Amino acid sequence: MITVTVAHYVTNQCMLKDEALDVGKCEFISTTIADTDRYPAMNAKLIFQKIGWVLLAGLACGAIVWGLSVPLTGMREPFDSPGYYYMAAMFIAGILATLPAPRYWWAAVVGIFLGERIYAFVMLPETRDWLLFGIYMGLLTLTWLPPALGGLIVYIVNRLRTRRSRGRA
Repeated sequence: MITVTVAHYVTNQCMLKDEALDVGKCEFISTTIADTDRYPAMNAKLIFQKIGWVLLAGLACGAIVWGLSVPLTGMREPFDSPGYYYMAAMFIAGILATLPAPRYWWAAVVGIFLGERIYAFVMLPETRDWLLFGIYMGLLTLTWLPPALGGLIVYIVNRLRTRRSRGRA
């Protein structure tokens, strides 16, 4: 994890608008990016950037799952493939898409789901009429469950790892 230290001032006398900083009057609290819960306003932009990266990774992973279906299984649609290709590919996609920011694992699930549908819409023009039905069936048949489990596992492992490292510090 990349650690960025940010100084927060505690007293109102520390820094006034358009005035020089008087270090003698300040108490500083050091924090890292991981402390976004304590200082949400300061890190709102960072949070949206992380969610954006996870969504982008999810879009790419969802499209790759669909795109690799023909070369790996010979089936045009991944859920028609024999064996466990689709479930395994979606699980791995959930893991990979969550890696940029594990806290936002749910954004990976949304990104993967949309990435599959966008790939099918763009690359398979004959399936455009089935787009709404595909979204409905995707939600109904729980095709989002394998990436959700993969992303949730990454989140839990990351959470346990950060708690363990904070306990040692």
